[in-house]
Amino acid sequence: MSGVDMIVSSNKAGAVGLTGVIGWLGIARRERVTMAG
Repeated sequence: MSGVDMIVSSNKAGAVGLTGVIGWLGIARRERVTMAG
């Protein structure tokens, strides 16, 4: 059980990290468009 829990938790952390990176890239793009505006 502990091994499975570790895998699940690591997968959740990876998903959260990817979401954060994608969100940050989206914000950066918006800022660039606004600055070029």
